[in-house]
Amino acid sequence: MRLAFKKYFDLGKCGSYSEAIRLLNKNHIDPIFGGTFSESIGDAPKLPSRYHYEWRHQVYWNEEVDNLYKSHKELFERVF
Repeated sequence: MRLAFKKYFDLGKCGSYSEAIRLLNKNHIDPIFGGTFSESIGDAPKLPSRYHYEWRHQVYWNEEVDNLYKSHKELFERVF
C-alpha cells in the first residue's frame, strides 16, 4: 500500500488512496495474475488456486533457490 501511495498519490498521479491502489493493481499486479486481482477488490482475491501451485513449482521450489537458501543458511538463521 505504501508503494501505491508513494508512486501514485504522493506524485499527484491520482486523487485518492483507493485510486492509487487500483492503479498499482492495474499497472503492476494484474499483468502478473492475468487480470484476476483487480476484479476481486473489496473481497478476498479470487485467484485461480492452481496459479499459486504452478508459481511455487516453477519459481520458488526449485534447485537454484534451494541452493541459494542452503548457501546463506547461517545468515537467514541470524536474521530470523
